[in-house]
Amino acid sequence: MVAIMNRELAMVIIPIFRLVSILLALNGVPLGFLGRASVKLETSLHRQNLRWYSDFLKVVFKGFLAWLPSINRYGKALELNQSEDMTEFPREPIEEYVKQTLGDDEIGAHTYDHIERVLTLALDMAGEMRVNIRVLGASALLHDIGRPFEKQVEKSHSVLSGEMSVEILRNLGYYDSEIDSVIQAIRTHRFSEGLEPVNVEGEILSDADKLDAMGAIGVFRAIAQASVDNRGIEGFLQHAHEKLLRLRDLMYTEIGQQMAQERHKVLEEFVNQLEKEMGLVS
Repeated sequence: MVAIMNRELAMVIIPIFRLVSILLALNGVPLGFLGRASVKLETSLHRQNLRWYSDFLKVVFKGFLAWLPSINRYGKALELNQSEDMTEFPREPIEEYVKQTLGDDEIGAHTYDHIERVLTLALDMAGEMRVNIRVLGASALLHDIGRPFEKQVEKSHSVLSGEMSVEILRNLGYYDSEIDSVIQAIRTHRFSEGLEPVNVEGEILSDADKLDAMGAIGVFRAIAQASVDNRGIEGFLQHAHEKLLRLRDLMYTEIGQQMAQERHKVLEEFVNQLEKEMGLVS
């Protein structure tokens, strides 16, 4: 009689444990011990072991002790997603890492002040948008750190910068999902590679990076880069027509489209005037 009652009770408990295990695992919480507990129950039943209560409790208790770190980590993740931490990010240590990484390799258009402007633009553009500032801020600061090394390793800096960001972000307590989002945003910021952003942080970063290539600042940066590359005025004009004058129509966000209008006008007027003075147009 007792064995029958045990079996009936277990047949109710086992499916419940399996369902809970599946649901929590889908949310990133490892609960393998629940599955092992249900197996222990079934094994005990097949053997008609009347001490299955004891075996079952041992498995659950041991599993629960092993699970405590996961509970803590999962709880922190939930707390982060529901707190104001999403509106802040560890700016100073990331800035220090970027400066140390770039070293003396800041030449042409891609100097550290470009990174600072992209960050400022990105944060301003975020405004009331539903954005993870931890992801956006880190992406903006780290998006060009691989640029000085891309020729050495023959890899796009949009890929290299993401790879170089992983360790510093982990050390600063970023979750894997946030790191993945940073990598994705950095990977798609370079419009010339034709990759579409997969998250809103990527859209904002791409727009901010393009905005800094437009307007008076964009003109200055393009001329500086043309000088470094020994391409002269002709090189600047070629770059302006092939890239800079196309940026206005490639904005992803509404605020980016609005901000691009004035900067495009300044850029266009400068190019037109330069071509007139060079006698390239009447």
